[in-house]
Amino acid sequence: MKTISGYLSVVSFLAGCLCVLIHRGPNAFNNQMDTVLTILAVLGVTFAGCSGIAYFIILGVSFNLILAGFALLLHIGEGFGA
Repeated sequence: MKTISGYLSVVSFLAGCLCVLIHRGPNAFNNQMDTVLTILAVLGVTFAGCSGIAYFIILGVSFNLILAGFALLLHIGEGFGA
């Protein structure tokens, strides 16, 4: 069960990257995208914490914090293009 949680933390990061690639472009609905990225990042950090294996904790938390930082940058930059 611990390795499944570790793999799910990495899969949540990959799902966030896929979400960015699908919703990219000037017509992207940024409110939806940063909400989805935030939810995936929180789930990924939770899965990494439940893993209990040091490798998955370090990898999962770092990848998902990068994802959360990107969601924060999207949220901050929403009003600049208007």
